[in-house]
Amino acid sequence: MSKDIKHKTKKCLYESDNEYDTVLYKELAKYFPIYYWCYVLYGTIGNLIISAIIAIVTRELSTTLFYFVLIETFVMVHYKAKLPIILEREFSKEIDKGTKEPISHYEFYIDYFTKENNDQILKVYYNKITKSIETDSYFYLLSKSKNTVFAIQKSSCDLELINFIREKVTNIQNHLGESSEFKGAKKYHNPKFIKGSMLVLFIMTLLSFFGVNYTFELVDRINPHHGCDSFADLWIFLIWLVFPILSIILGYKYDKAGFKCTKNIVSGLIVGFILILFGLLSVLTQPFHCENYNMINDFKSIINASIPSDGKIQTMNLSEYSFDGITNYSIISVYYDRQDVTEMTDSIESCDTWILSTELKSELKIMLPLMIKSSGDGIYYSIYNKTTNEYNTLPKESGVYEIYSMHFDKKAKQLSIHRYQYDYKK
Repeated sequence: MSKDIKHKTKKCLYESDNEYDTVLYKELAKYFPIYYWCYVLYGTIGNLIISAIIAIVTRELSTTLFYFVLIETFVMVHYKAKLPIILEREFSKEIDKGTKEPISHYEFYIDYFTKENNDQILKVYYNKITKSIETDSYFYLLSKSKNTVFAIQKSSCDLELINFIREKVTNIQNHLGESSEFKGAKKYHNPKFIKGSMLVLFIMTLLSFFGVNYTFELVDRINPHHGCDSFADLWIFLIWLVFPILSIILGYKYDKAGFKCTKNIVSGLIVGFILILFGLLSVLTQPFHCENYNMINDFKSIINASIPSDGKIQTMNLSEYSFDGITNYSIISVYYDRQDVTEMTDSIESCDTWILSTELKSELKIMLPLMIKSSGDGIYYSIYNKTTNEYNTLPKESGVYEIYSMHFDKKAKQLSIHRYQYDYKK
């Protein structure tokens, strides 16, 4: 140990032996939130794994978000309440392993202090302390260079040493008088009602995701949406912000009044953040654009089917992308949610330019973009080569051809026209 005690050539002014108690762990958890957030981070990683499994099994966003927030709230509230016990348990384990001793010896010099523990001596200069706190029971001195919080028990210090520390360590945060339980709680005539109301508000905050889901379904029944409409209606998330906001505001209010409302604050912040995040997506520019239905008239001659007089058209331009020999790609999607497509279906089924998906030849499928490939009863294809003016036929020669691949889904009441340049190699 002789190589570690060069500092003893200077005169030691004060000494202190510290035997830690439960107050230490409570105050570490209170004044140094880094401990709390480290444990929360570990819990969040586990929560993400669990949520990923739930998402794979249920395939439902609302259910996944519900369980994510529920577990995350439990993690944050659990560590908020149990962190002092956890820190004390971890310290006891290190003592049992022999990596720490139950009593730490401090020596104070004119420019620095040392901590001796387990035949190791740590030397810290007062001007290198990055954060300092004084409570009724301890001085807490944080050294980032040592990555350590030094806890000096005031009961093991005489008055001269206490004043010496106050003089040497600048900008000490004064938290004297805060160690006792908060006794300034306001007196309410109906505490049971407040507790019950906050519990209901907590539950409603968690159920906000299901509320969003049901609201989406209701709006969709009234006015069916597709493509960009679904993104545009993400403002529905913002409607359900009322419960998280109330949970946060009332949670802070009654938490200061002595009620335990941490779960309300935590759940309100998490749920509120997610709702705002999704809600703001409604203002983003979408790749789909809604067009006038008269646009369908430009394609009547190649569709070769009876077209309803009204519908909803959306377009998406993918000309910037190229894949599988396809360039200048654009999609026209036509939705007939409120229209009768019986006549259209009959005309497609009787037209020789339309082929049932289950009967489409495999060699023709190479001309179809990935986004249009599907099969089943009631799904039909018509592949029009505008360059050669032929339907459902492979080109005779290699070259670049202008293709219109049309797709009709009888059950979904949807027609889509995929227009692109296709580099065919024979």
